[in-house]
Amino acid sequence: MTEDVALETVLDEKRSKLLRAKLGELLVWKLPILIETIGPHNPNVFQTFDERRSKLVKACFDRLCQFSDDDIDQIFNRSKDPQAPAMLWSRFQEEEIYRLQKQIPPWFAGGFGHPDHIADFAYWARQPFYSIDEVTCLSIGFDPREEIGKKIGNIGARDPAINYASVKYLLECHQLLARQFDPNGYEKHVRPADFLRWVDRMEFEVHPDFLALLRKYHGPEQQRSTSQALSKSDKREIDTIAQLFTAMAIDQLGYNPRSARSSVPREIAELVSEMGMSISDDTIRKFLKLGASFIPDDWEPHSD
Repeated sequence: MTEDVALETVLDEKRSKLLRAKLGELLVWKLPILIETIGPHNPNVFQTFDERRSKLVKACFDRLCQFSDDDIDQIFNRSKDPQAPAMLWSRFQEEEIYRLQKQIPPWFAGGFGHPDHIADFAYWARQPFYSIDEVTCLSIGFDPREEIGKKIGNIGARDPAINYASVKYLLECHQLLARQFDPNGYEKHVRPADFLRWVDRMEFEVHPDFLALLRKYHGPEQQRSTSQALSKSDKREIDTIAQLFTAMAIDQLGYNPRSARSSVPREIAELVSEMGMSISDDTIRKFLKLGASFIPDDWEPHSD
């Protein structure tokens, strides 16, 4: 917390130096303000640690203030007398400091939305291909060059990182992507266009900033310039195509536009997928609904 750093400024130069030497990173560690992103989000992981850390910093500050100026001079002289101020200061909160230094939470402890570790999406989205590790990290939203990203394949049951829900989620995503794009472990690369098609088909959650840039640089032309394309499209032509599409769905697949629920959009999506293409159920429903809007109110589907 900034209050801890402020405490140090109250001290004279010698006491301030002693406080910094004793606490090290614990003195300057700051509670991160996490952004909720893909995967688990638990900022309380940091809050609990910071409360213990702040309490320790205050205790050390108070102890330094209790020493006289002569005591402080003796501490700098490093007397080895067990009762000398130097030894008293050395032993003060020694065990708690050691424990807390070992327990400093990694940046991903509360989730991957740490503001200091967000990926440079503009850089990564322009890449022609990704490794499984890279696309896993980027889909969640952090830079693949982070240490946790470089060791995804080596995180085992004994690794302390496995205890965090965020890391368990990372490994699950990695496994899913590996089975889809590199099932035989040949270190195959993932092309952005292939990844986009799979994401749409599987409704795989991807960081929105990364996904938007992927669509811009690697998506179909209509996705990259949707607003421009729509402004130039002939609405009558779209309406006509939608009517034809809906008529074929009614005639060939038994689609009933009067039905509140229908399995036909899913069936069409599966048919499209079998042909190596990708159209979401929502898009299919949208055009079926558009086409059906031209059907006269008195029309009724044929009964067998």
